[in-house]
Amino acid sequence: MKSPPSRQELKRQVAELSVRLREAEEALAVIREGEVDAIVVSGRRGTHVFSLAGADSVYRLIVESMQEAALTATPEGRILFCNRQFSAMLKLPLDTLLGRKLADLVAVEDHRILASLLNAAESKPVKCRLRFLGRTGTIPSHASASFLPQQEVPTICVVAADLSDLEASDAHLRQSNAELQRRAAQLRRLAGELAQAEDRERRRLASILHDGLQQLLVGAQLQMGRVIAESGKRPGPTSRRVAQLLDQSIEMSRSLALEISPPFRFGSGLVAAFSWLARSMGEKHSLEVLVKAKGEIDPAGEEISILLFRSVQELLLNVVKHAGVQTAVILLEVDGDHLHISVADNGRGFDAERVEQAPGDSGFGLFSIRERLSLVGGRMDIRSTPGNGSSFTLVVPVASLRADVGRTAAGRSDSSRRQPSPAARGRPRGGAAGRAHTGPR
Repeated sequence: MKSPPSRQELKRQVAELSVRLREAEEALAVIREGEVDAIVVSGRRGTHVFSLAGADSVYRLIVESMQEAALTATPEGRILFCNRQFSAMLKLPLDTLLGRKLADLVAVEDHRILASLLNAAESKPVKCRLRFLGRTGTIPSHASASFLPQQEVPTICVVAADLSDLEASDAHLRQSNAELQRRAAQLRRLAGELAQAEDRERRRLASILHDGLQQLLVGAQLQMGRVIAESGKRPGPTSRRVAQLLDQSIEMSRSLALEISPPFRFGSGLVAAFSWLARSMGEKHSLEVLVKAKGEIDPAGEEISILLFRSVQELLLNVVKHAGVQTAVILLEVDGDHLHISVADNGRGFDAERVEQAPGDSGFGLFSIRERLSLVGGRMDIRSTPGNGSSFTLVVPVASLRADVGRTAAGRSDSSRRQPSPAARGRPRGGAAGRAHTGPR
């Protein structure tokens, strides 16, 4: 076993280390003050002399004047020079960085990335993300490394952009996006609830018309017939006119009830809903509407079905009012992740740009359609020019339709118990409608 060094040997070693430490400190001092022309560094390629004059002086001047953090290093990763921006980024004194291994200033998890960066930089410029270790913690950065051509000795220049503020902004942006998505989901839910509330109110009004007003009118018509029968006289002009007015009132209330609340479930499908609407527009407004469906149309829940139905109904009424034609087309098709519903005509057309910037005149005009669609992630595209017809396309994400189906299914059973059948509301009770059209005229 080798004997431990003597006290005198230890003193000698301490003295040698002290001399070497002093020489190293002096060398660093003169390097920083620019009083030497070169530095000797030993590495895996042997001993090399790095010139601090000539071309290197230019590189030092460039690095020092850069706004980004920058340094020059040996291929092994020994820092030869760094600018004040690099020192400020790490919040470490400049004189403590020169001569250190770059790996000591990089997170342990990124040592392999650093080694790959330095190796690859000898043949081509490379970039990567590196996490430096500063006084206050880890500093994310975007680092780029390039080879600096020398006469004899290779040198790597590393430029690092501090990403701390960017990542903080990105985190804030992600948080803001999450909040926006939450609020958008809340708005979609409120839009659905609004559509359902509106439909419930429509059904209530239709029920009042059917169960209240229509029954009263039918009762008045029956009583009128009895009065005439009891008088034993043939009905005169006044009696016939009253009977006609009662007939017209009953028909008007029945038609209004159907318009307010169509006699079908919106859950039966959009094609069925639009087919009923097409028949209704033909009967009431003599507008021939052709309904086409390309491909398989996914079922939509009640909330969005109501919204789309009312939107298309308003667009068809616009055709009746403004287009000056007797035909229109409803086309349904799925394009990628979106359902497209187009309402087109070959009528007068209009200035689409002007109309898009103006709110609709009615409570459910074009502006209102666009706003309600936006709440469910949809939009409305308008194409029209004067004299060339019009095309309105409602675009809704298929995902919104599927999500709405789930919500509708969850509440369908309870709502069906509370509401009478819409089909039943379309006709008076006990066959009264049939009797309403057979009274004296």
